[in-house]
Amino acid sequence: MGRGDTIVTLTGAGFVPDSQVFVYPLPRLVTTYVSSTELQALVPASLLTPHYVGTMQINVINPPPGGGTSPGASLAVVAPTPSITSISPTSAPAGSFGVTLTVNGSNFYSGSAIIFNGYYPSTSFINSNQLSAVLGGSLLQNPGTVTITVFNGGSANSNAVTFTITSQSTSGAITAPPQPAPPGSPNQPPATGPGSPPLPGHFPGWKVAAQLGRDYLANFSRKRAGLASSAPLSSTSGGAVTQSPAPPSPLPGFNFRPALPAGFIPTAVVTGDFNGDGHVDWVVANGGDNNLWIYLGKGDGTAQLPTMIALKGISPTALAVADMNRDGKLDLIVAEADSGSVGLLLGNGDGTFGPEREFYVPGIPESLAVADFDEDGNLDVVVGMALSTSELAYFLGDGKGMLGTPIFHFFTSAPLDTFYLATADLNGDGLPDIVALNYELSRAGTNLFDQGPAGGARVFLNAGGGQFKEYQQFYFDTSSAPEGDGIKSATALALGDVNGDGCVDAVVFDSEAVATFYPGRCDGGFDTAHTRIFGAGILAASASLVDVNGDGKLDLVSSAFQVISTGIHNPLTLGNCLSVQLGDGAGNFSAPTLFRGEYGMYSIAIADLNGDGHLDVVSANQETDSASVYLNNGQGSFGGPMGGYLGYLTAGQMHAVFNAPSSNFLYEDVNHDGVKDLILLESAPQFPQPIQLTVLPGDGTGKFGSPLRSPLLSSGNEPRVFDYALANVRGTGIPDLVLLGTEDNPGSGALLVYAKNNGDGTFQAPAITPFSTICPIQFVTGDFNNDGKLDLMTVSLTPCSGGSYSYTLVPLLGNGDGTFTQGSSVGFNS
Repeated sequence: MGRGDTIVTLTGAGFVPDSQVFVYPLPRLVTTYVSSTELQALVPASLLTPHYVGTMQINVINPPPGGGTSPGASLAVVAPTPSITSISPTSAPAGSFGVTLTVNGSNFYSGSAIIFNGYYPSTSFINSNQLSAVLGGSLLQNPGTVTITVFNGGSANSNAVTFTITSQSTSGAITAPPQPAPPGSPNQPPATGPGSPPLPGHFPGWKVAAQLGRDYLANFSRKRAGLASSAPLSSTSGGAVTQSPAPPSPLPGFNFRPALPAGFIPTAVVTGDFNGDGHVDWVVANGGDNNLWIYLGKGDGTAQLPTMIALKGISPTALAVADMNRDGKLDLIVAEADSGSVGLLLGNGDGTFGPEREFYVPGIPESLAVADFDEDGNLDVVVGMALSTSELAYFLGDGKGMLGTPIFHFFTSAPLDTFYLATADLNGDGLPDIVALNYELSRAGTNLFDQGPAGGARVFLNAGGGQFKEYQQFYFDTSSAPEGDGIKSATALALGDVNGDGCVDAVVFDSEAVATFYPGRCDGGFDTAHTRIFGAGILAASASLVDVNGDGKLDLVSSAFQVISTGIHNPLTLGNCLSVQLGDGAGNFSAPTLFRGEYGMYSIAIADLNGDGHLDVVSANQETDSASVYLNNGQGSFGGPMGGYLGYLTAGQMHAVFNAPSSNFLYEDVNHDGVKDLILLESAPQFPQPIQLTVLPGDGTGKFGSPLRSPLLSSGNEPRVFDYALANVRGTGIPDLVLLGTEDNPGSGALLVYAKNNGDGTFQAPAITPFSTICPIQFVTGDFNNDGKLDLMTVSLTPCSGGSYSYTLVPLLGNGDGTFTQGSSVGFNS
C-alpha cells in the first residue's frame, strides 16, 4: 500500500495480445502483453490505498471469438503500521467551535485515518510524516482526557497519545435562554450551498443532447440571443455566404467587455492567418446554424464584419486548423455531430475556402486532434466520438487534402462521450500521443456529479501506423470517490511542461471548480501520487497552458461554462469569466484572476491578435451567440471588468473546501468607515469547522481587501441557513448579524443566531436561540410595533417537526440588545 503506480506480473497460459486484466468489480487495468504465458498490469496508486486494504480478485479476459474469463487470482494490499511521535495542539477548551489537529509520525498515507476518542474526524494527508484533522465542537463538549490513534486499514493501528479537553472558559457572547427542541426532524427548505450543476452544457449535437434527457435538450431549444441578424450575400467559395452587421453598443455607464455577434449556439473557435496579410484571424463554428463565421483580423484586436460559410454536415461541435495539403495555406477541419461526418475545407489563402469534403464515422464526432501521428510528414486527424462502439477514429492524411479510411479504436464497454482531446509526445518516442476526456452517457442524466469510473482522463499511447493503446486512466469521474475526496467529473484539460523537468504534465479541471496538476513521468503516464490542486475560480469548459506574462513559465488560462447555483438571496447564474493563474515554473499556480466576459465560453483560442508580442484570447460564447476578444497587456491581465478568487485552494493544498461561498453578497458598511463592504456566508476550509461570516472591506474605489472571517455555526450537525441580514439591531448605527437556520439532526428545531458587530469588520461569538414550535425560514426587518427598536417579521413553518405544515407570519419583537420576544402569529396558505 502507498507505493504509487505499480506493475504486477501475471503468469499463466492462453494469453493473447488483446488480453485484458480486470480487478473485480472495478474498471480494467492497463495491460501489456509479454507472451502467451505472461502479462503485466499497471495497478494505479488510487487502488493502493487503505480503502482497498485486503485481497483483490484479478481476472484475465480474452476477446471473442473463443475468448472468456480466467479463474480469479488474488492480490493482497497490505497496510504498514503507522506511528505517532507528537500532536499539536495537545489540548482545547470544552465548548469551543473546534480546532485543527496536526499529528506527526511515520508510515502515513493518503487515506490514513485519525481516530479521536473512538470517532473518525475527516483526515487530511499532508505527507508520509504528517496528518491533520478538524475536531468539531461536538467532539469537545466534556472536559477530560481522550486518546488519539492513527489507523491505516486492516490491523494497522498506531500507538495511542493523549489529548486534553480543558474546562470551559467564560464566554463574552450574548446569551439567550434555551428552549426545548421538539421531537422529530424539521421541515427542510432547500440547502444553502450551490446546487448540483448540470452536465457541461457544451452543445454536443441534437442526438446526444436528446440522449442526455429532456432537461439537457431544453438548454438549446431557445431563441437566438439577438446580437446578430444576417442577410445573404453571394457565394464566393462554393457555399452560401452571408455577412453580419456590427454588434450593439454596451449599456451606457457600464464598462462591460464588448461582444462580437456570432451564429446560433457557437461551439468552437480557432485562430490563424487565413488571408495572408500577417494579421491573426479567427473562425467560430455555430452548432445551431450549421455554419462557420470567418472574422478577418485587422491587426489591432478587431476584425472585419464576419463572412459565413454554410456546411454540408449538421451540428458542428469541434474545430481545428492546420495545413492539410502542404500548400502553405491554413485549412479547417470540423466535427459535425448529427451527420456523423468530419468536414475538411481547404483554404485558398485569401480568407476563403474551397468546397467542403466530408468523411464519415459510425458514430457522433465530438472532438478533434490533428498531428502527424505516423511520421510520414502529413497531418492526420483523430476524432473523439459518442454513441459509438469506438471511442476514437483515426484518419490518415495524404498531404493532398484527403483523409483515408478511418481506423477505429474500442477501449471500454461503457458508452462514453469522448468530448475533449489533447495531443503531445508523452513518452519521448517522437510520436504524438492522445489524452482524452470522456463521461458515461448511460449515467449522465442531467447531473454533472452523477458519473461512473469509466469516465475521466485517459492516455492513449501512439503505437505507430494509426494504432493507439490505452496506457493509463489517471483521473476517474466518480459519484463515490474511494479516497473520500468528494464527487467529481472532469470538464477540461491542458497539457504542457509545467515544472520544467522536460516531461509533459497535465492539468485536469473538474466539476468542483478545481484544477489538479499531474506531473508527467516521461514514460507516457502521469504521476497520480504527487498531485496538487488549485482553485480555478470557475467551472472550466476549455483550458490552455501558455505563457501570458512573458516570464518563460507556463500559465493556466481557462474559460467557464454556465451553471445555475442555488443559494441564499436568489439563485446565481455563473459562468461568464476567463480565469488566469500564473505559473511559477515549479508546478504551482497563483490564485485566479477573473475577467468578465459572456456566459458559456465553451471554447477559447489563444494567439497574438494585435501584434504586440503578447498572447491574447478569443472565446466562443454559446449562451449569448457571440464571440469575445481579451487583449493581454503583457502581464497576464486582460482588461476589466475583473475580479479575484475567494477560496482556500491557493497553494496546492490537497484537502480543503472546494466551493466555500454559500450565499449571494450583501452590500453594507460593516466597519463604519463610510464605505460599503461585501458580506457573504462561507463554509470553513474543512469540515466540521464552523460556517463563517466573511467580510471583504471596501476601499471606496471599487476594490476590496482581504477577507475577514467570523465563526457563526458549528458544521458538525450539518446546519442549514435559511436567511440572514445585517441590521441596526442595537440602534448604534453599526449593523449586527441576524441569521435563521437549523441543524440537520433529529430533534432539533430552528435557530436564531445573533452576532454583535465589533465595528472593525469582525463579529463577536454568536448568541444562539432555539425555537420550540416554529421554523422561521425567511424574514424582513423593521419596527413593527412602533417602539423604536428593530424587529423581525418571519415567514415560518408550523409545526417544526415533519408531516403536514402551514405557513405563518411570526413577529420577533426586538428588545434593543440582540434578544427578541415572539409575538402573535398569523397563518396564511400561499
